[in-house]
Amino acid sequence: MTFSKEDFTATIGKAKEWVPGCREAFSLFEERMVLDRLSKSLIANYGRNVAHLPLLFMRLSPEVSVTEVNSSLCRKF
Repeated sequence: MTFSKEDFTATIGKAKEWVPGCREAFSLFEERMVLDRLSKSLIANYGRNVAHLPLLFMRLSPEVSVTEVNSSLCRKF
């Protein structure tokens, strides 16, 4: 799955909508970032980057093996 520049603003929303459990995981992620007093732009930018993995594999990151990630990266080269 590739993302255009226009998609960046909707990446987190897509992950929350399409990946089971992602909405709850992102709520915890955002809560932690706010408690750490990080800026809104840092939270948004980091969140978008974190959202790419669940969208690529259609499941949460802890459920994705290192082998799957490596295999995915090798396909891109």
